[in-house]
Amino acid sequence: MSCVRTRRLFMALWPSQAVCDALAHYSAGLVLPTGARRVAPAEWHVTLEFLGVVPESARPSLECLLAEFPAQPEPLVLDNPAYWPESGVGVLVASEVPAPLREGQAWLRERLKQLGHRVDSRPFLPHVTLYRSGLPAAVLPPDPAIGWPLGRVALVESSPVVGSPRYLELAAQELI
Repeated sequence: MSCVRTRRLFMALWPSQAVCDALAHYSAGLVLPTGARRVAPAEWHVTLEFLGVVPESARPSLECLLAEFPAQPEPLVLDNPAYWPESGVGVLVASEVPAPLREGQAWLRERLKQLGHRVDSRPFLPHVTLYRSGLPAAVLPPDPAIGWPLGRVALVESSPVVGSPRYLELAAQELI
């Protein structure tokens, strides 16, 4: 039995209150299928990189990456509603990724690899999950065009414990 403390971590862009308000307004117009559940506003984020189970000892180096993450002068625009049947989620996707964000995410992925962390091999596709369901798609209102000024990057723990907050922000850095 191992005594190494681990956490299930990811790095993400965290929304401002204004972005949460815009997402809430859009989400309120969704007609969800029976059995679907809305994702709570406190859980809305754009994953930059999912790390999986990581030893607690790696946390300081991950927090340093937050401080080094490049500034993001261009907002992300979430403008493409979609239903992903393979994972049973309704999402709002950015149809275009601003070059600074694409480069920043690639920088992060490379730095994580250098530190020995596993990284996703799939292309970066910024999105926010609005609802979860294994059922057919909801009615998704068209043309949301929600602008997301990229002001905060966070190291987040994903908790599997029912009844606890699903995501816990462990550290964050304002992007100026």
